[in-house]
Amino acid sequence: MTPDCFPSRMEYLEWMHTARMHKPAEGHEYCEDCLPEYQAKMIRARRCQYPGTTFIDHGEGRDFSIIGRRPQKIVWKLKMDAGLM
Repeated sequence: MTPDCFPSRMEYLEWMHTARMHKPAEGHEYCEDCLPEYQAKMIRARRCQYPGTTFIDHGEGRDFSIIGRRPQKIVWKLKMDAGLM
C-alpha cells in the first residue's frame, strides 16, 4: 500500500529502495524524510496520515538535517498493530 503523501507508487518504491540502504529510525519510516513545508501541503490536501509528526533540525537549516518524528503514541500503536509488542 502506498502512503497518501507520496505522489506515485513508483516514488514510494524508490523511497523503500533507498531506505534499505539508509534505514530510518524504527517506527518513523517515511515521516523521517518529510519536511515541514511538505507536511503542511499534505495536511491541506488531506493526504497526511501522521499530522502530529514534529521536526527536529540537527543542522544549520539544510533540508537533509531536518528529521521528522511521529508522536510516540503513534509509534507504539504501529508496533502493537504489527504484533511487535
